[in-house]
Amino acid sequence: MLKKHGELQYKVGRWLYSKGYIVAFEFVLPNGRRADVIGFNENKEIVIIEVKTSKGISPQIKNG
Repeated sequence: MLKKHGELQYKVGRWLYSKGYIVAFEFVLPNGRRADVIGFNENKEIVIIEVKTSKGISPQIKNG
């Protein structure tokens, strides 16, 4: 299980790279907002991915 936001960013970046994209992390956009992962390929396609993580809730198991 992934525990950190950065781990998920890294995995997404590796996946984009494997698809032929040049990848950047924490990229500042012209409007001042920050993209978690951004990719750009030779076809001039841009992909922006916002990563969200949360702590899972463990179910409580009751005996009997």
